[in-house]
Amino acid sequence: MNCKVEKSTIRGEIACPSNKSYTHRGIFLASLAGNNSKIENVLLSADTKATIEACKKFGAIIEVEKSTIIVKESIKIGANVPEINTENSGTTIRIAIGIASLFSEEITLTGDESIQKRPMQPLLDALSSIGAKCISIDGKPPIKIKGEIAGGEITIPGNLSSQFISSL
Repeated sequence: MNCKVEKSTIRGEIACPSNKSYTHRGIFLASLAGNNSKIENVLLSADTKATIEACKKFGAIIEVEKSTIIVKESIKIGANVPEINTENSGTTIRIAIGIASLFSEEITLTGDESIQKRPMQPLLDALSSIGAKCISIDGKPPIKIKGEIAGGEITIPGNLSSQFISSL
């Protein structure tokens, strides 16, 4: 599969069933999209709450009202973000790695003992190929990322994890 992503403006509404994977991605996308994004019918869990907290660390202002998430202000590229603990959420750390690569200051991404056993090397290699500086012991968290990515073409195996692709 070849996929080309270009800068564009997206507007509209999407109605999806409550789903953890969709909720993670919706929170990250809304946090990057701009101010006043609303996500309804979300699945709130420990993992999706870790995503909310990660986006807040990146500078987003987020409110949760029952099964609705409102992103009042988006992620602030350049905010001071020394460390993000993603708890036990693989989706959170993998997508947050991609976002951290947009920041010029070093950010440490970590998680609980289980997360520190999960492989991230293919994602780190992909980001390194476009200019991110990624430091990790054996390709697993904790991971230090320093961005200012240059952009370009990235090749990454799609059979390992859709989270790697979502991160990019």
